[in-house]
Amino acid sequence: MQNSSKIIIATCILVVLIALAGKGNLFSVSKIPTDTITATSTVVATSTAITTVVVATTTQPIVDYSSQLELTSPKPGSEIKSPLTVTGRLKGGWFFEANAGLALLDQNKQPITVTNIMATTDWMTADWVSFKGTVGFPVEYKGKSGYLQISNDNPSGMPENEKKILVPVLFR
Repeated sequence: MQNSSKIIIATCILVVLIALAGKGNLFSVSKIPTDTITATSTVVATSTAITTVVVATTTQPIVDYSSQLELTSPKPGSEIKSPLTVTGRLKGGWFFEANAGLALLDQNKQPITVTNIMATTDWMTADWVSFKGTVGFPVEYKGKSGYLQISNDNPSGMPENEKKILVPVLFR
């Protein structure tokens, strides 16, 4: 390997490490509390000679948002059939342009169907916002359990701004 290639590789690695070190304690090791979720982000630095991938781990606290949801239909643990109409109220801050996320998840919390709910009252408030949405699921899920997931519309795309509530359901 030529000396110039070695210098380029070393420089790329050094730049990525310095950038990551500036974002937090890259080299510290600490025990992750049981009330946190581990999130992984990948940073890629590219030059003509090499691509370096560095994985940094951060933690986010688990937050219980259930007090911010009043679900009219379906009730937690109830049997649902397709198509399902979902109605209720959420505290303000879950909607963007009157939309929030709605998904049906299987028992392993993997998406079956992803759609949205629409605010039926003023969504630009900190007070309660009524909503309605409809979602369907394939026949192969009948007789199984799963989850209804309500999530905030997160136009920033930043994981720390995500909010989700899981409601257990039985597919009928």
